[in-house]
Amino acid sequence: MNSGLLKGYDNNVLNWENFLIGDINLFNHGPTHNEDIIPIEYIKNNLGYRSQPFENKADILFLGDSYTRGDGLPEDLRYPYILSKKLGCTFSSLAVGGDSVVGQIAKCFFYFKKYGHPKTIVALFPMNRFSYPALKGEMQNASQFFMQAAMLNATNSNKDYVITADLYEDKLAKISKMPYTPPEVISNKIAFFYDRIMLDALEQYCKTNNINFVWSVWNAPYQRQLFHQIENKYPGYHKNYCWIDANSWNRREVEERIITVPPEPWTDEMLEKQVNCHSELSEEFLFHIAADRVKRNGRGAHNGFHWHMHAAEDLYNFIIKNKK
Repeated sequence: MNSGLLKGYDNNVLNWENFLIGDINLFNHGPTHNEDIIPIEYIKNNLGYRSQPFENKADILFLGDSYTRGDGLPEDLRYPYILSKKLGCTFSSLAVGGDSVVGQIAKCFFYFKKYGHPKTIVALFPMNRFSYPALKGEMQNASQFFMQAAMLNATNSNKDYVITADLYEDKLAKISKMPYTPPEVISNKIAFFYDRIMLDALEQYCKTNNINFVWSVWNAPYQRQLFHQIENKYPGYHKNYCWIDANSWNRREVEERIITVPPEPWTDEMLEKQVNCHSELSEEFLFHIAADRVKRNGRGAHNGFHWHMHAAEDLYNFIIKNKK
């Protein structure tokens, strides 16, 4: 071997093979997941996903993060279950809490390779997240987020992970030193750039292989701003995008109840519509807010099943309308 090829490389170059993804096993997954207010059992498959075994060749493959995984909700109240039942289809899910667009699409291609193609892919993506290999002392999350969306890199590895970081802040460090944390040194615009490359690649792959592809983004600012900016410059870019009205809901206290209403500016008519929406179910315990309330300080908990009902309905209508 020509040693000159290694000049300038780190002394740990011989360990770089651990940065290749060997499979889509999740790290440290268990059979159950107890939430804060009431215990909720998460039935997981052998790889750690809240899904049926992938070998069962489901009709629909769901991609996403904790919104799609249905954190804080029983199985039959999360939108993948509701939508699949309405369509009369079986489903699998690659959704992982805290995962990124890149992380989910990478997992998706591993799924294709090992388990084949589903008939339909439904993706509800986050924004402003960055996936990277955990490099202790070099690039790492704050300790409390270290295992967020953790996936094993190398097969049978006990120490090498792919994790994600949220890039919600626009302020980057002027001067920094190792260990770096992604929000300090990586712009969310860079994450957006790579997310779009991966999304376009998946969309084209689905088109080539006759897979029905539907995607959306749960972040409200995307539908209020970026959607229109992108569509104006690239007409038709969102041909497979499903507009989910419930994505714009925010929680507000009205008459000592937490409800979901459109963001300001909002009118009394809009508020009345939200108050009365599915009113027959509004007293159900998990209607407005999911069960993961204590660890997320109440308002930071995930959406209740009311949002999931609307997400499933919008996706269902989009799929039926565009069915070949």
